[in-house]
Amino acid sequence: MLNSSLLQRLVEKIVPTSPELFSTPSDNNITAFGVFAPELLDRIIDHLHNDRPTLLCLGRASRQTLIRSRVHLFSNLEFNKDGDRQFDTFLVLLEAPWTSFTNAVESIQIKQLFLPRGYKHLPNKNMPRILANLPNLKALRLTSISWPYIPPHIRDLLFQTDIVDLQLDSVEFSRYRPGPIDISELFVALQPSITSMTLYNLDFDDENFPDLSQHSSIFRRHIHLTVLDTCSLLLFKDVWDPLGANQLDITVESFHIRLIPMTRRGREEYTPFFSRFLRHVGPTLQHIFIKLSDPYPDMHALPYYNAIDLSQCVNVRVVHIGTITLDRISRSGEDTVPMVSTMWNSLSTLSSHSPSLEEVLLLFRPVGETLEVNETELESFAWLDLVGKLHQLFSNLRRITVAVGYFVVDEDFVPYLAALRRVPGIRQLEENGTVLLRMIPWESYGSPDPAWK
Repeated sequence: MLNSSLLQRLVEKIVPTSPELFSTPSDNNITAFGVFAPELLDRIIDHLHNDRPTLLCLGRASRQTLIRSRVHLFSNLEFNKDGDRQFDTFLVLLEAPWTSFTNAVESIQIKQLFLPRGYKHLPNKNMPRILANLPNLKALRLTSISWPYIPPHIRDLLFQTDIVDLQLDSVEFSRYRPGPIDISELFVALQPSITSMTLYNLDFDDENFPDLSQHSSIFRRHIHLTVLDTCSLLLFKDVWDPLGANQLDITVESFHIRLIPMTRRGREEYTPFFSRFLRHVGPTLQHIFIKLSDPYPDMHALPYYNAIDLSQCVNVRVVHIGTITLDRISRSGEDTVPMVSTMWNSLSTLSSHSPSLEEVLLLFRPVGETLEVNETELESFAWLDLVGKLHQLFSNLRRITVAVGYFVVDEDFVPYLAALRRVPGIRQLEENGTVLLRMIPWESYGSPDPAWK
């Protein structure tokens, strides 16, 4: 590790008072950098990875610092809401023959762009040059986007890149065009270079899901899904049901069980399908997320969580369960509380089939009318009994994370953390690493997913 004072002196030598000296890499600058070994310069720049102004200055000092600084400045690009004009500017830069900074781009995230009646994107003419200027792009993430609103030329561009990881999070397909065409177009356009996908919270507005059976051959390629949830899985029920698909070649790393967004009829109809799918991919699962609030609890959905077959999930390493509301639990007894009971049923099932499970994260939310009531609920819950029971269920358990959700708008997490630490024995478990306490910030009361998504 670099001594902080030594690092400061080195940076002061490298970064002059006047940034104008960095307008072009001069001989004087290069000579000044010659006193440092290249490895040391790289470590200094890596240490400053969050200091964008300094990185920009360093990038203008010499070719070596330019290359290293660009890795931190441009490797992960994000275009968020109202960033359509910036995204168009980025595409214009990609068309320029002198562009070189884009060689550092490894991943691009596009979130809440392409809104209806919004910014009109300019057409791009030189597609080959744009693609050539993204030689190291490996990952593309689309979040909270309506698929039909993506301009055709941008859609074509996105699916001509040689990415290896495609992530679709909260992408809506069905508002103005038939869903089957959109989903099929997407899978037809997948490049052979893609080795992993994320399909999370894909939206069709209702439960009139498209019939993809006539396009079944498109979905027969090997697919490794880094993340998949039940809502997205429903869109592929006609082509990914092991009952009718003889050559289903799918592996899943993280699976999210989300039943609350569904209707009661939907739960009754599709829970058997979820069980068949999990029996097929279960041995490949590493993480399971069981979402008992999405974002709000629904007690009518809880019995269906218990009906899902987890018997083939034999290699699960991590399980997350939440959000479990704490409301007068200390006075009613934890075993009679439906959400806590569902939590224990799921954990007990996994304990019989996943002996290698190493980590459990449980997310709680006190819902009292006052801060004082919430603190009392946190202090009164039988945390030590919970820890002891988990260790009885999972002999290889290494970490238990107790997380508490709070809303950043009108809540302070400090009293909640203090309340947990006042529970006798918790601080000792925290200090020896047996229990990790986390506070999870939520932006609003309608937040669809907690931070551990």
